[in-house]
Parts: sequence; C-alpha cells; structure tokens
Amino acid sequence: MKHIALYLYIILSYCSVIIFGQGPVTNFQVQDCGVSWDCVGFPNADCVGRGLCTNLLKYSYAASDPNHVKVELHGIPPMAGANDFWIAVGFNHEPNSMAGTLVSECVYNAGQVDVFASYNGEGYVNQRLQQPKDGITGISGSLKNQILTCSFTLNRLRRANDMDFDLATPLYVVMGQGPAEAWELKPHHVSPYVTPDKLTIASNQPRKPFPNLQPLLTVSPVPAATPASNHDVMDASAPVARQITPGNSVEGCFETKGCLTYPPNCFSSKTCVAILSYTADPDNKGQVRMELWRQVTQPGDHYVAVGLAAVSPEMANSGVLACVSYGDNVDVIASYNPGRYNVEVNNQRENITVTKKGMDGKSLYCQFTMPSRRSFAGSFASSPVVIDVSNQSFLMLAHGPAYPTGKIRKHSIMPISTANAVRMDSVAAVRSSDLPLNLYKSHAGLMVGAWMFLASVGILTARYYKTMWTDYSPFGIKIWFHIHRPFMFLAVLASIAAFVIIYIRTGGLWTATPPSENAHPIIGFIAFVLGLMQPIVALFRPNPGAKNRPLFNWFHWGVGFACHILAIAAIYLGLMMPQMSIYTDYGYTPIWIMVAFSAFHALWLILLQIIEWIIPSLKKRQQTMQMKTINGNGQVYQETTISRSKPGSVLKTLMWIFHFVVVAGFTIAILVLIGISH
Repeated sequence: MKHIALYLYIILSYCSVIIFGQGPVTNFQVQDCGVSWDCVGFPNADCVGRGLCTNLLKYSYAASDPNHVKVELHGIPPMAGANDFWIAVGFNHEPNSMAGTLVSECVYNAGQVDVFASYNGEGYVNQRLQQPKDGITGISGSLKNQILTCSFTLNRLRRANDMDFDLATPLYVVMGQGPAEAWELKPHHVSPYVTPDKLTIASNQPRKPFPNLQPLLTVSPVPAATPASNHDVMDASAPVARQITPGNSVEGCFETKGCLTYPPNCFSSKTCVAILSYTADPDNKGQVRMELWRQVTQPGDHYVAVGLAAVSPEMANSGVLACVSYGDNVDVIASYNPGRYNVEVNNQRENITVTKKGMDGKSLYCQFTMPSRRSFAGSFASSPVVIDVSNQSFLMLAHGPAYPTGKIRKHSIMPISTANAVRMDSVAAVRSSDLPLNLYKSHAGLMVGAWMFLASVGILTARYYKTMWTDYSPFGIKIWFHIHRPFMFLAVLASIAAFVIIYIRTGGLWTATPPSENAHPIIGFIAFVLGLMQPIVALFRPNPGAKNRPLFNWFHWGVGFACHILAIAAIYLGLMMPQMSIYTDYGYTPIWIMVAFSAFHALWLILLQIIEWIIPSLKKRQQTMQMKTINGNGQVYQETTISRSKPGSVLKTLMWIFHFVVVAGFTIAILVLIGISH
C-alpha cells in the first residue's frame, strides 16, 4: 500500500508548481513561428522552439498593408485558478525600462476578452489612453484550456504621452502578465521581460531568429546624486511652477533636527534618494515640523511620504502624510493605512500648514507643520483614529508614483522605518530598520531549511534505511534512528521558530492574505500542525512487539507523509507571495529550482522503492559456500559457512550520500535567493 502513496507523493510534489502556480505549457501554436509569423516567447527564446512558453507574442507585417501589423498574444494565468488576468506587449525607445512603454493589453474579465491601449509612466504607473482603443482594430479573443489568446491589428504609427512610436523603426519589446480586476490591470506577480536588442516589428526582412529575453527592472535604477543645498524654494502661498528647484532637507540633520533617509547612511556617499526630517516646532508648542524630499528621475506624478505609527513600525494602522506632485500641483495630503493598503481620509488637509513646496522635474520637496496629535477620519473606522507623536512614535519613509488625482499608489520599494520609537524633538541619529523584510526572510529560511533539507533527509532515511548499517548501534540505537530523530526534531523546532516569527511580524493576522490570492498561510498552517503532532504522537509509541505497533507505524508515517507534501506546496506558494520579492526579482528561477528538487526527490524515492522490491529476490539467490575438510576416510570433520554482505548495501549507502548532497545544494540555492532578494 505504501508504494501507492509513494506514487501520489511523486505526482503531487512534481506537479505542485502546476497546481499552485502556473508554469510553461505546451499548447501554444508555434508551428508557424519563423514561417508566417515572427515570434517572441516568454520566459526565454528556447520556449518557442519547444512550445514551452508562458507567454507568446506573434506578429506579421505585409508590404501590401504598410500601415498595419497583425498581432497575436497568447498566455496562461499568472497563478493557477486565477479568475481574471492580463497579458501584454509593450514597445519602448529605451533599454531595460518600464517607463515610457506603449502597451497593448489583452485582458480576460468575467468570461470576456478585450484589448486596450495604455502607457507606463514611472515604476508601476500604468494609465489607459484617453482613447483606449486608439490604434487597435480587429479585436478577437478567447480563453480555452487555460490559455488566453488575443488577435488584433495595430497601426504602424501611434502616439502616446507626446511620444511617437513607429513600428517600422527599431524598438525594445516588453512582455508581462498579472492579475486583473474589473478590466483594470493589477501589478504583475513577476518582473516583465524585455528584449536586450531593438526589434523592427513592421519589417519586410526575412523572419528573424527567436530573440532572448531578460528580466526588466520595474523600479528604475536611481543614479547617485546629492540634493542641492542652496536652491530656492517656492513659498507655499505662491502658485506652483514646474520649473522651480526645490530646496533640500539635509541641512541641519542630526544637528537641529532628526532625519531618516533612504538608503540608510547615504550622506557620506551622497546617494540619498529620499529624506525625511522632523523636529518640534520651536515657534508653536504642540506642533511638529517636517520636511520631505525625494529624487525624481522620470516624468509623471510622484510622492514621498512619512508614516506615523504609535505602537510598532508597521504599515497597518499607520497615518500617512504625503508630499504629492500631480499635474501642476504640489501639496501635502493625509491618508491612512488600515492594513497593508492605503485609503483616503475625509480630513486630507485638516490642520496641515504647508510652508514650502516645489517640484522641478529632478526633485520633489515639501515643508509643513501639523499638530502632534493628528486625527484620521474615514469609513475605515467608526470614529477618527488619533495618532499622538508628542512623546515617541515610529516613523516610516516611502516613495513611489501617484495618481493624477493626488492619491498615492503602491510604493516603488519596501519602506524604511526607524528601528525604535523616536521623539520629535530629538536630533540624535536614528537607526533605520529592515526588520519587517528580515522577519519574512527569517521565516522563509527556517521553513525551507526544515522541510526541503531536514525533513526530506529524515523521512527518506526512515522509509528506506531501517535495515541498513545494522552492524553498528551506538548507545544501543540503530544508525537510521540516529539520523531520523534529530533531523525531524530540528525540523519541528525550526517550524515553531518560523511560526512565532511570522505571528509576530503580522501581529497575529497571518491569514490576512485570502486563499483566493495565495493559499500559503492556510496550507502552511496545516503542515505546521501536522508536523507538531509528530513528536507528540511519538511519545506514545508502543513497544516493537506490541499489538498496536503496526497501527502506530501507519499513522506516524501517514501524518509525516501528508505534512511533507503540504510543506513543500507551501514553499512553492510562499516564494510567490508579494511580501517576498524573490519572485519579483528572479522570475521563475526559484520555482524551477523547486521543481528540480521535487523531481529529484521523487526520482530517488522511485529508485529506492525499486531496490526494495529487488532485494528479496537477491537474497534468495545468495549463494552459500560450504567449506569441507575431509580426512583420509572421506569423513567430514569441519564445516564453515561464508556469507556475502547484504545485497544493495553499498549502492544504497552511496545513494543516501548523493541525496544528502543534492538536496542540500537545492536548499542552499533557495536560501541564497531569499537572502539576496530586495
């Protein structure tokens, strides 16, 4: 019976990337690629030839219709079971840049398919064109067998954001996918990919070889720069001009005011990207004065904001004051974070006095005062939420794109926060904290080490090595148990530590992510409970000869088996959670490492099971040599039996060592990606 469960394990382990997160599929029509269509495949060029793509762009240009290009987009959901999603192709004049991209979106929404035109500003800012069908005709689409297909025709000449896009000239091609909601695009789960070289889409040249793609940085690199120290700042009472040069909030940091910077400790290297300064207003008791500054590298609407939290440096339950540039306006606008999202408040500008503000295309700056007790009122609470910073509070600094209405969008990078609560009248240097991200990384690292390495080795040893190394029993305990017990004990301890860490990090709201978005929390919790049961059940293990021992063995094995499957599935899902930027940073790389690990571990289980079946037949064939010494009368006076070593023992030992090394390698690879992710 156990080998039936073994096959179930193999299927679930190897296919969990398909069950819980989509991988490449083979149903794309690629036979005409390079023949009647030019093709670009995501995530690599080889996927076109093999038909193993997650996204596929096909385009065709005919001289008989010089003003149009036929386009087909094919793609799978970003996650298995996703309801509404989008796939898109974009064209850009600049290399490795999401900003400045003219996008054609293929969107699936509630059983319908449509195509829209949009334009990417800085970072994650994507806005539909005022005429969202501009330059797009002949639209058709369908979703069949979990493959979304859109066919449409693009005008060769198009214009967006005062920029011309001629498909007859070389352009960089960008491809991406993500979830959708009510026809609107939500941020992609994995970084888009871009061609390293420009392609001429409307070309009469022979069909081109399938190009390679490379990950596109969704947050544009910010060149090192020092905010100017003596620029004129426009008085808040005057109209805002886009040509003015904002002042700088660096002067007096740690001398006359406290400061928080991104990146931390950027003064000496002169690479500050965003700065918050704060102090108690000496002229108005009960008031605090703040300055917000950020560097701007792309046109569009932007913000830099401070988050105020009285209890902990958490995004949830924090008040926000943002210096926002939108249209021709610069203003300080209040909002609130009820959870890991931002909402508008009814009293956006109440009791906020802006004294200086400015935006010149290179930097954004605001200086303002407000009461030390600030209320935030809205539908998120029955009564206004009051945050008092008169004593001590945690401060957070974030920046990112804004909507044309002035509402802030998701920050471009993980916000930075003070490690401890600070006083508004303190000018001492503050220590910034990456604690939230580090806690996520610690949780992930512990769980990966526990279940990829410790549990995999411990379970395999208990299943197939009980009859091995029986000539040695240190302290009266068999070798296999010397391996199994500490490995599984450490796996449970690591799981407990990881659970405590994530419980602290989320304030007990570890199920805040709904299963429809990512089932990692609930699946991980079930695996954790099952894992916790194992050592408790082991305390009641009957003696080897007891009547209930077989029942215990089956129960112990079954619970451990289910626990391991769920834990590996939870790791797949955890790597794709937005709180962990590993999936955004490295695309499918960590997923394929997990697939390779699952395939290898399943293969080893198959091979060891085959050996288990073969060994009994080898034992039957094992020859026994009888050595007889015969005296002169032909009588036997001595008989000796010489037995060979146990069949398969050397092979199984070498397989155990190889499994240990390879599983350790896969585990280290995932741990490294977790450690270096942003």
